[in-house]
Amino acid sequence: MISQLECARILAIEMRGGISHWNFMRAVLLPLTERGHQVTVFTPFLDGHRENYTEIDLSKIIPLKVGLMVKDSLVYNGPFHLMLHIPEMTRAHCNLLFDDTRIQNILKNHGRFDIVLLEPMASECGSYFALKLKIPLVYVIPTPMITYMEMEFTGHLSNPTVISNIMAKTATPKSFNERLSNAVLLFFSIFTMKFLNSKLSHANPKSFDVENPIKPTILFVNTHTITEPSRPYSPNVVQLGGIHLKPAGKIPEVRTDLIK
Repeated sequence: MISQLECARILAIEMRGGISHWNFMRAVLLPLTERGHQVTVFTPFLDGHRENYTEIDLSKIIPLKVGLMVKDSLVYNGPFHLMLHIPEMTRAHCNLLFDDTRIQNILKNHGRFDIVLLEPMASECGSYFALKLKIPLVYVIPTPMITYMEMEFTGHLSNPTVISNIMAKTATPKSFNERLSNAVLLFFSIFTMKFLNSKLSHANPKSFDVENPIKPTILFVNTHTITEPSRPYSPNVVQLGGIHLKPAGKIPEVRTDLIK
């Protein structure tokens, strides 16, 4: 346990209404509160207040992606459909957050926080929190590295002939066809992100479009060398794969008296 003078006041924001996204964010926040840091989190998934942990409900603000029908999830079917959908969804979530009066009060009053943690998705609009509050930014990514945003986040572009795109079907491209398709997928996704984000920002400019986004100090990424092929990362990328997984429990005993 750290002393009160050493503890950080952390603002955390879950920008996605998916329970798998929240499981990873929650796993990052839990040890911070246990160490004595004070966490204030905006989330659509409530666990209940506890020591050093304050929740602000976003369940009526951020659309929940829980228990979807198959037809509603087909928008995520394949990289091309996903690329055309996720920029608009990310921007819509940013608009909803920055229009929220509770968020506006924090930004207007320069809330007393030392660091902000959030999930970036397919845009850097969330970095506006850190920019306005003048505090360091930490990205919490519940997937392996988002390759089509890696250049924006770290300034580093992974070589598509050896590093698979996050949406690729192969863990490591080996044949010429796999490397070529992986390179095409990477550059298509990067171009699509830039084009659609620019189009959306010009169509309806917001305050976070005026300022240049700041870059994250650290990126916590849900990956690990035992689940993903070895690859180079920039020094500020920290692999936390498996942090959200609970220890395996015992297999329950079978009641033989119920077996006929």
